[in-house]
Amino acid sequence: MANNLIIGSTLTELPERLNYFDTEFEAFSDNKKARLFPSGTSIKTTKETNLTSIFLSTLTAIRPYREMLLTLLNSKAKKISNKSAQLHAFIEINDLDEVGTKSDKGRPDGLLVLTTGKAQTIDWAAFVEVKVNSDLDGDQINRYLEVARKHGVDLITISNQIVSTPFQTPIQDKLSSRNVNLYHWSWTYIRAKAQQVIEYANQIGCEITYDVDQIYILREFMRHLDDPKVDVGHFTHMGAKWGTSVKELRQLPNGAKINPDLLDYIATAWIHEEQDLCYHLYLKTRLKVYLEQTKSEKTSLTERKQKIIDSLLKSKCIHFRLSVPRSTSIQDSLENSKRKKVDISICFLSSSMLMCVELEPNPEQKAVGQTTTFINNLEKIQAGMEDELKITAVYKRKKKTLPVTLKELQNQKSRKVDYATVDKSLGDRIEVIELSQLVELGRAVFASPTKFITQVETAVTNFVLQIFEA
Repeated sequence: MANNLIIGSTLTELPERLNYFDTEFEAFSDNKKARLFPSGTSIKTTKETNLTSIFLSTLTAIRPYREMLLTLLNSKAKKISNKSAQLHAFIEINDLDEVGTKSDKGRPDGLLVLTTGKAQTIDWAAFVEVKVNSDLDGDQINRYLEVARKHGVDLITISNQIVSTPFQTPIQDKLSSRNVNLYHWSWTYIRAKAQQVIEYANQIGCEITYDVDQIYILREFMRHLDDPKVDVGHFTHMGAKWGTSVKELRQLPNGAKINPDLLDYIATAWIHEEQDLCYHLYLKTRLKVYLEQTKSEKTSLTERKQKIIDSLLKSKCIHFRLSVPRSTSIQDSLENSKRKKVDISICFLSSSMLMCVELEPNPEQKAVGQTTTFINNLEKIQAGMEDELKITAVYKRKKKTLPVTLKELQNQKSRKVDYATVDKSLGDRIEVIELSQLVELGRAVFASPTKFITQVETAVTNFVLQIFEA
């Protein structure tokens, strides 16, 4: 029986482990190596094959990019950071049986192989399945999981489908992933990670780790992904049934039984949007915004979906929280103490969204000075929306003043009268300032599968930018 286990073998033994008998590694590599410019390799190459080749070869060429993507996966993949580590990428690897006959089960689009040391020992490997403008198929992935299991390697899936973490899969069908690590990258995630590498390179001036030529290649890869013809773009549509689903949910009386399929559809569509929202925010603000989730939600889309469904059943609303850094620097953005929590509610009944954040005023000032400084900060950044932004002062023991608009506070400041946020009976100093905004989307926009996304992303982006500057 042939030994098909790839891990622990050497790179030159790879063809034999894949049942490419009587094939030297050099010949195998020349034929199967991922190319940065694959168009001239074969007239029959498809869009998926080309993009797989370009992406995988980009990983092999740009060390900081591959480290950013792979070190998150598992302890074996973390060896990509070793000085002697080399990443090799291959495409169109046929699934051959033990006598070298092509299997009818198909094969994944690519193969990543990580070697270390002079002997080029294979420490980690993963098959890669890529989809362009189509969803992953559960039956197909189950077949590829069997192929990965036979060779003792991981499986990475790539598609437009968005998940919260690489450890989740967008596939709803039951998968036979026992003894196989299954990961998923969306094209939006791949693009956002590339942008992070570019931004960090700009901060440090491409010194030492970040070579200017590598950043140039990465920028070209980003430009390729942004081409509409490539069709791996931004999440822009909530789905064909979004409008009718929203109207049906809105019309149901409180306490009425709701169709489970309706709830599942809305929850699934929203999961895509809330993750894409984080990537959109990063690309627009350069702030590494995260969706706050429980440990179980991070590993299972089912957990997150159930939480959304429970919220819809209870109040016909969806609630989520964003963790926003107060700085664009890499170090500060990773510190929890530097982050602000933005609570957002999407209400289907009122066709609106409410955003709220708690900001800490200067503790050295008293309530009047704290309010003045806060107003000045908002005016300095030209926050606008004076009639929409509402401010609530929170004193000790969480005692609050009534919400007041920014415009009212500005008028009180100009007339030199007492601020509505100042209440001496509650204390001398404000502990927390709550900044909130209610955005009326309107029924027509809320039910539109495209305008809904545009309006939500615009509103949240503007609100986050105010927090960052305030």
